[in-house]
Amino acid sequence: PVFDARGRVSGSGLRGRCVAHFARMETRLEYDNKKRSLELHATEHFVSDDSVVLTVQGKLNTKTGACEGGLSLRKRFFPEATNRWYTRADLGASYETATDEIRYGAEAKKSFELTADGLLTLDVEGGGSDLGGEA
Repeated sequence: PVFDARGRVSGSGLRGRCVAHFARMETRLEYDNKKRSLELHATEHFVSDDSVVLTVQGKLNTKTGACEGGLSLRKRFFPEATNRWYTRADLGASYETATDEIRYGAEAKKSFELTADGLLTLDVEGGGSDLGGEA
């Protein structure tokens, strides 16, 4: 399928997965041929000037009418030029309507240059998440 300037689909039918970007929102259609159902998915990312990202996701099953959604909030910390101890750190939390649970976690990444020209690096990543209580 092909999307025109107005976001309409043209072609001989939908097969598999179609993705279209409208401004910052990602929308897609997913067809499950075993269940014979079509789902409409939408994701929107809201980014602030201080490296906070709020992601809102939702999906609608057109056969059953079931809706699911989720929220994710992340704060990214970038190092100052004088700080050599970390490359990037993230803190975040997410909520899913399907499980009605809140998850939170932290991640960090550090790059070590192995050659003077910076072409060979060793990247180390680590993190963890924990399951909070029910909302």
